[in-house]
Amino acid sequence: MNELEPFPLPERRRPRVYIAGPISRGDLAHNVNQATAAFVALARAGFAPLCPHWSVYSKPARKEILTDDDGEQWPAVICEATAAGNPDMTHADWMGVDLPWVEVADAVVRLPGDSTGADLETAHARARGIPVFGSVRELTDGWADAAIARRMHGGDGCPGAGFCDACGV
Repeated sequence: MNELEPFPLPERRRPRVYIAGPISRGDLAHNVNQATAAFVALARAGFAPLCPHWSVYSKPARKEILTDDDGEQWPAVICEATAAGNPDMTHADWMGVDLPWVEVADAVVRLPGDSTGADLETAHARARGIPVFGSVRELTDGWADAAIARRMHGGDGCPGAGFCDACGV
């Protein structure tokens, strides 16, 4: 396959999972790393996660040449992360961007830590009947639950074997 060929699409849609957790409160590196680990685990488990924590990098980037301890150099793109993300965006702006993504999620994972934004996102999800899980493990262990499968079944298709009581697929 060359780079211009389309990526082969899976036979069924990956369930969308919104990752909610602290960004600006506590240790920024820990918060981003915890969300990134959740993203990778969910993607490898067959989900399509959205990680809003990466918005901390939403500033102009710069090119640099990095040098390792052996003197080897390579080009890099550097973007500094701050808890506020882009300085032209307010918390209300970020919530205005994030909540529409919560609305189209099939589930939300709430990572540990104090966060007004994550609390708003999980309340928004629950008000719309979107299941909220307290960890990646809780989501992956509970995904075959019939209530979740029924929510997934419909216009976007069924998530696949063993998940849907409604169609038996």
